Amino acid sequence: MEICQGLRMIFTVGNPIPNLDAYTKQLLTVSDVSMEIPTPASPCVSICALDAEGTCLGCFRTGDEITDWFIADDARKREILRNAEVRRNEASTIRLL
Repeated sequence: MEICQGLRMIFTVGNPIPNLDAYTKQLLTVSDVSMEIPTPASPCVSICALDAEGTCLGCFRTGDEITDWFIADDARKREILRNAEVRRNEASTIRLL
């Protein structure tokens, strides 16, 4: 038996499973694995200057999005990150990998 990322998986490489009931009893439920998506990290790069449209030249968030970040839930933070990515792509022909 091998433990792989919190799940116990049974490998029977080259060996037939002699008793399916014994095999199924050894499987572990997925409840032991954390399925939470981590909270998004702030995109701040410590270049804090707003352009004429009110967009930060460092992280491409608007002033309101920067302020909202501190009270936003994870879904709102992901939305802010998507908006900033769109602005970054529109502002530059250079694409980051």
